[in-house]
Amino acid sequence: VMTYTADSAQEGWGQELPQFLNSKVKLDNQAIGGASVETFYTGRWKNITGSLQAGDYVLAAFGANDSGSVAGRHVEPAAFSARFDTMSQEVLAKKATFIIVTPSALQEWSGGKQGNQRLGPYVSVLLTLGATKGLKVADLNARSLAFLNQIGQEAAKEIYIGGDKAHFTKKGATQMAEFVAQELKRIGSPLGAYVK
Repeated sequence: VMTYTADSAQEGWGQELPQFLNSKVKLDNQAIGGASVETFYTGRWKNITGSLQAGDYVLAAFGANDSGSVAGRHVEPAAFSARFDTMSQEVLAKKATFIIVTPSALQEWSGGKQGNQRLGPYVSVLLTLGATKGLKVADLNARSLAFLNQIGQEAAKEIYIGGDKAHFTKKGATQMAEFVAQELKRIGSPLGAYVK
């Protein structure tokens, strides 16, 4: 989701999202690469809650690092869901709106089909949290999985950096941002009214 420098071949979908929203929306992309929901919460999260105003929206997308095995980043699904719940409550306390964005698909090809084994449990707890707490969920995971299975493994090389399983080229980041914008409309978020 992170915004990368202009000289980087890598992009996050957050930096491409503004082109799909009209000029009435001011986007402040606080995403940072390599973060899990826990490392972000104990780090950058206070920047967000400290500046939140009533009527603001917070889109939160985690899962890739949480579901991995890197020490200090891995978060089990139950704790992952609990942290999202805490964040949503803190946003609500500021009279702002919290929107869950499920994680974009990681490349997990098998027999020419894209799977979702690693992220599946994390997506599942987010969908449940959204349903039980009345939170909007932009399901980027479902959209990106369907898209990968539509275009196939060879074409997917154009949207992920050099065979990387998670990180996007400009083309990939732009496609994911478009899916997020479409999801904002699909889920009936008031933000959907500002999608071009």
